[in-house]
Amino acid sequence: MEKRKVPISFVETVLENPQQTLQQDEEITIYQSQMDFGTGKLYLGLAEKI
Repeated sequence: MEKRKVPISFVETVLENPQQTLQQDEEITIYQSQMDFGTGKLYLGLAEKI
């Protein structure tokens, strides 16, 4: 997150209310949303391993 300068509030928003959720395998869930970063980037995908 630091490397890409993604605010923690964006991460929390996507995890709480993703526009799309994909199950990669039994352990990994991917949460995706389009978000305006103010830099022309509109996409955020997060992977969570359980």
